[in-house]
Amino acid sequence: MKGTVEAMGRTNGLLAILTDRGDYTIAAPMSGQVEIGDRIDGPLNRVGRQDLTNLTKRLSFPVVIEDWSCDASRARTLLSK
Repeated sequence: MKGTVEAMGRTNGLLAILTDRGDYTIAAPMSGQVEIGDRIDGPLNRVGRQDLTNLTKRLSFPVVIEDWSCDASRARTLLSK
């Protein structure tokens, strides 16, 4: 599944990834440099530790998926915690 990093939590560092299906995956990066606008590929529909690929930077990085299939309101709530 692919998506684009659309937002980042200022205090918690979470990523809001807008998937190509039109919903959001919320992920906590464990390492790696990710920026708004980066294209991401990987299992964006599975909660827990996952390895994703940053297609923009051509590197893999581990994350913990906190939630998936979120609407924009839920994504904003999770990013603001």
